[in-house]
Formats: sequence, C-alpha cells, structure tokens
Amino acid sequence: KTLAEVGYTAPSCKEFKGWATSEADAAAGIITYADGANITATGATTLWATWETINYTVTKGTSTGAATFSLTPASSVACNGTITVTATPDASHKGDPIVSISPVDAGTVSGTSITNVKKDIMVNVEFAAKAVYTVTWSSPAGETTSDITEGEEIGAELPADPSSCSATYNTFLGWFPVEAGSEGDPTAPATWTGYADNNKV
Repeated sequence: KTLAEVGYTAPSCKEFKGWATSEADAAAGIITYADGANITATGATTLWATWETINYTVTKGTSTGAATFSLTPASSVACNGTITVTATPDASHKGDPIVSISPVDAGTVSGTSITNVKKDIMVNVEFAAKAVYTVTWSSPAGETTSDITEGEEIGAELPADPSSCSATYNTFLGWFPVEAGSEGDPTAPATWTGYADNNKV
C-alpha cells in the first residue's frame, strides 16, 4: 500500500522514503519496500515508515555594494532551518547589509538571519552608497574642486599650493577648515598672511 492508503500523514518537514522491516532500520534510513510496493506476507507483518528531512537549495543572488558576501549554510538548508548572512561593504558603500530573499515567502528575514526556511531560496544583499561631496578650494589665484567620498580624509585630495600668488599675498599657510557651501558641499578657502579680509575669496 501507499502511505496515503494506510492513512499516514508525513510529519512537518519530513518526506516519506519507504518502508523498513524494523524500527532500527527505519531510524537508520534503511528502506526494504518502496512506497506502493507489493509485499508477500506469510503472517502478521509490521512495517515502519522511513522519513527524511526535507532540504532546500540556497543560492546567492545580487550583492549591490558588497566587497564580501557569504551564506551559512552555503548551498542547502534543512526545512525550517536558519541561514546566516555575512557581508561587508566595498569602499563606496557603508553600513549593515540590507537582506532580501526570493521568493519573499521562502523564509523570515531578521537583520542578517533568515529563519523558518520552507522553500528553495535566493538571498540578496545591498549596502547604502556613501555620499560624495564636492570641495571647492578657493584662493586669489582662482578655484579648483575635488570630489570627496563620505569618510575620506580631505588631506588626500589637497591641491597644489597656489604659490603663484605668494608674491602678492605673502606666504601661503594652508587651507581653512571645511565649512558648508551654498548647496551643502564644503568649501576650503586658502589662508595667506597679509591678506586683509581674512583670506576668504
């Protein structure tokens, strides 16, 4: 008989594999008769249903802004199991990974964990992009600009000393601390000794 014909219902997250001739064989996954196979019995016979845990395929999907991205387990997870996401942002992105899954009902997402997996699942991660600011370097010689990524040290983008103005404006001392520009981008006027209006151009 088949499993349905004897009135059995598979336990949650289990798949029926066949019939065993002893309880020990059933526990070990040893199958003597397939589901629906014919059995010749010479007397009272007891058979034990053999079950196997259902496993689902795990696949990495998109990884926007990620320098590293891994899943544990990496390729297969047991029914109602948990997947842990590990990811780090690349240089132009920031923060913690935003995790999403496909299909959306394949599990429950909470931070970097996916629990209660109940279907084949694809996992995606995304990081927020860092802001990019334009720094305007102002001096009597004119202006130049640099694009500075959020978190970057401005010193790495310093323009050359505007020494061509030194004869007129004395000795170049450096650049003012960054301040907000008219559109939220910073501006950094040059500092000169002897420049009467505090050297803002």
